[in-house]
Amino acid sequence: MWHDTSFYRFNGYSDFEDFILDVPRRFNFPSEVFSFGETVEGRKMYCLRLGKRQDEKPGVLYMSLVHGVEFIGGETNLAVMEWFSDIGNSEKAERILADCNVYIVPVINPDAYELAVREKKKYGLTFARKNARGVDLNRNFSVEFGKRGAGLWGGLPLKFMPVYRGPHAFSEPEVRCIRSFILGHPIKTSLSFHSSGRVIGFPYCHTGERCPDYQMLKDVAHGMRRRQKGRKYDVMQEFDYVPTSGDMDDWLYEEGGVLPFLIEIGRFGFLSESIERWFNPFAWVNMPDPDKEIGRILPGVIYLAEWTAENFGTHRTGENSP
Repeated sequence: MWHDTSFYRFNGYSDFEDFILDVPRRFNFPSEVFSFGETVEGRKMYCLRLGKRQDEKPGVLYMSLVHGVEFIGGETNLAVMEWFSDIGNSEKAERILADCNVYIVPVINPDAYELAVREKKKYGLTFARKNARGVDLNRNFSVEFGKRGAGLWGGLPLKFMPVYRGPHAFSEPEVRCIRSFILGHPIKTSLSFHSSGRVIGFPYCHTGERCPDYQMLKDVAHGMRRRQKGRKYDVMQEFDYVPTSGDMDDWLYEEGGVLPFLIEIGRFGFLSESIERWFNPFAWVNMPDPDKEIGRILPGVIYLAEWTAENFGTHRTGENSP
């Protein structure tokens, strides 16, 4: 990571704001930070764009912290930024950015992240998953919103549940902001960082039926898997991992025109030999050594940007196989 930059070390969301607004100076190519909306509590949502501002240029989008407690996802996005700023990767980065822009939204759920930081400092643990109105943002999208039979984690109407879906689809400002962002930018692929489970997933989330692009999504996911170092993650349709309704990836695919992927980073914390971690919800979704795990998966994460540039880039000369 860049020196002491870390979601584990930020003193709150304002620290992150100070960091992200200063990020463009770290790159030797055009980049920009912009806000694309506000949360329930009025915090700004930020996106970092790497590459020249061109409305028609295809993009790959990396997202994290849709659940405020999943710090390791934010750390992975910091690692993506660091990779693109590393002079040793400049040749490959320039090839990618010649054909596509890279968009990074490190914190989709700023209010929950702020709460997670406060609770972790005060109590040593937190499970600040939902937004300030108690809604799981990853159950608040419109595709099969509230579908019955999705299971315990599918998106429930009960406010006290960790996967409360909200009163109706797009009820939450953060979700509406993501919708507007996607519809306003030529995003072709996306990758959301979650934790944990060591899985690379793709739609559908709400049904076991295969989506029209199933084979392509599966092939690209396996491309990411092959580039991982050490232990390889399992590749599967997201429904086979955790059935959900109102999921962002289903909306991205069905309504946003995006080929979306998900990575569940690391193993479950309660599998640790440390008994005290069994009773700490923060530990369940955040590994004790996140940098090591992120280093293993990063080549596969960057591969998605390479694949996007090769298959959707304006300079491509023909169709490439995943």
